[in-house]
Amino acid sequence: MHELVREWSAAGGAGAILARLPLDQGGLTAAFAPGRGGSRLLWLAKTVRGEAACARLRAERLALERLAPLAESLRLPRVLAGSESGQGEAAEACLLQTAIEGKPMRVDWHAAAGRAPLPREMIAAGAWLRRFQRLCRKRSELKPGLSLAELGRQVQSRLAAAPEPAGALLAPLLAQLEDAAGEAECIPIHGDFWAGNLIRSGRRDEIGVVDWSGFGPGSALDDLLTFMASLPCRTSGEAGSRLHGWRQLWFQPGRAQQYLRAWAAEAEYGPAQARFAFYLFLARRLGWEMGLDLQARNRAERAAAHAHWTAALAWLRQNRFPDPFTNSVPA
Repeated sequence: MHELVREWSAAGGAGAILARLPLDQGGLTAAFAPGRGGSRLLWLAKTVRGEAACARLRAERLALERLAPLAESLRLPRVLAGSESGQGEAAEACLLQTAIEGKPMRVDWHAAAGRAPLPREMIAAGAWLRRFQRLCRKRSELKPGLSLAELGRQVQSRLAAAPEPAGALLAPLLAQLEDAAGEAECIPIHGDFWAGNLIRSGRRDEIGVVDWSGFGPGSALDDLLTFMASLPCRTSGEAGSRLHGWRQLWFQPGRAQQYLRAWAAEAEYGPAQARFAFYLFLARRLGWEMGLDLQARNRAERAAAHAHWTAALAWLRQNRFPDPFTNSVPA
């Protein structure tokens, strides 16, 4: 047990219950206070080892500290304590934060991709995102001070040097960023806005959002695209399954495509800016899934990502890198 966890356990008084769960390159400790109505979650502690994992936890802590003024209105965790020691692979870090009670959100992909009304979970996630973006725009200290075009150049510069096989996959996506993105400003994004990081309360469908290590500058479409990209689509073959899901969500007429286009309009993105934001998202997503960002990937995860992106890029290339905001593509 990490010393910081031991200290907080002792400070919480007798009777506190600790539960340890696995976590990438470390573990997650949850502290519960037992009571007549059941156990109440008190706090969570993430403990990790290794330089990369410590960097990811450090990024999460800094993000939560910056977002602390919005924590109550957005149901975000608050930093309680943290420590970091050692260097290289001997590095160790621990972050204690308040707990967001509830269960991870689940969304039916088939309901999201069809022509029927969007599922209530997707509407709730969108409502949270709108509130997050609106509140961030009101706080000058949260504004990245970076244009989409500048972010695109940074991404191109960083990912152009990616080792193989990721480099070969990235090249055609990075080429789509050559078009001007105008002067649209970046906004703060969560960076990993998928259903598993959205904690849904049973009361009034309230949503809290956890795991802020990906917090940073992005487009107004980034988090919504991440949410849509991660919706589970169950068809034959994992690589083909994800490609099928993405084609249906982004390139086929339906509620999901309409929703995405409405977001671009609300952000006041013109056609060129919306397309730029979409392919910027895809390039960053590919890098994230191949382990080129803070999130480390093992060999199996990189192989699965390579299989998916090989299929996805073949389809995109065959269809001349289509634009989900101005046209549809035959199935």
